[in-house]
Amino acid sequence: MKHLENHLIIIQNTIPGYRVVFFSHLKEMLASRFFLYAGTDTFDKSITPAKDYKPDVLIKNKFILGRRLMYYQGIKVLLRCPATLIFELNPRNLSIWFFLLYRKFLGLPTVLWGHAWPRAGKKARTNVLRNLMKNLATSIITYTELQKEELKESMPGKSIFSSSNGLLRENEMETSLNNDKIKGLIYVGRLIQDKKAILLYEAFKKALPYLPKGVVLKIIGSGPDRNVINRKITEDGLNASVILLNSIFDNSKLKKYYHSSFFSVSPGYVGLNLIQSLGYGVPMIISENEPHSPEIEAVELKENSIYFETDSIENLKQTFIEVYNDYDHWHEKRPLILKECQKNYSIERMAQPFLELIYD
Repeated sequence: MKHLENHLIIIQNTIPGYRVVFFSHLKEMLASRFFLYAGTDTFDKSITPAKDYKPDVLIKNKFILGRRLMYYQGIKVLLRCPATLIFELNPRNLSIWFFLLYRKFLGLPTVLWGHAWPRAGKKARTNVLRNLMKNLATSIITYTELQKEELKESMPGKSIFSSSNGLLRENEMETSLNNDKIKGLIYVGRLIQDKKAILLYEAFKKALPYLPKGVVLKIIGSGPDRNVINRKITEDGLNASVILLNSIFDNSKLKKYYHSSFFSVSPGYVGLNLIQSLGYGVPMIISENEPHSPEIEAVELKENSIYFETDSIENLKQTFIEVYNDYDHWHEKRPLILKECQKNYSIERMAQPFLELIYD
């Protein structure tokens, strides 16, 4: 395997649709020096693999203890591989522990990529395991610059990079300033309880009589709440005002829905949907008190986003009315929102630390 020195191998539980552009970019940049290993599922069953994108090597994920833990089958060949291996930073995966220990003994490069802290924060009990895992890794790639700086304080000797999650290449980021068509609201994401798309629907239904004529809510995603929302649309007779679509990961198709949207909405916790929205110059209405993902660092209140009172249908309804009353103010911000996202959250910017692992 000597020929694999200075190669990059990423091992993932699965390849969700939103990661396809990123992995495609790495393949374009590194060609035969990049390999992707992945399985077909992960801990969260609502995260499904991309249909039209396959890994270089398909691996088997084995779950135990009611999907609390897992391990990989089919990657033992990589134990002594001199390539730089990149695993998810997830203590629930037993294979990663084994690889970290074995390869540290051999002096081989093994990198962890993911959240620096558990969703519950630095004081969570499981952070002890994360810290142990991070100490075993050669390098760490965090999701935000802030997490990188915080880790450097607690691990001053560790090689740490930041790679802010991106969804679009710089040249794919574009916005629309067509006032006649920019009327709607949009939600893009999984239709699960924590994302609270049903709350969004109820608030929109209440706000609709007070909004400009022709405003449409587009809900794009899949999950267990989809059938509930679909039934409500029919019962309430809102088929002309609420459009329910399956998940879309093709940016060329998705952009037309963003280009006709005045605001996007995150009724539950924020994730990559914020970066996606800003990449089209569309500001976002966000639930204030949620266990948000690291992407929340992109928020600039009253510049690219606005908060509403968490779990309040009435307050979200009022927020819809207020932003439409301030239409010109928010419409003028679209180009600046787009420019800031291009600078900080493009696929090219996201890939930089991964490429540095090879070129340095």
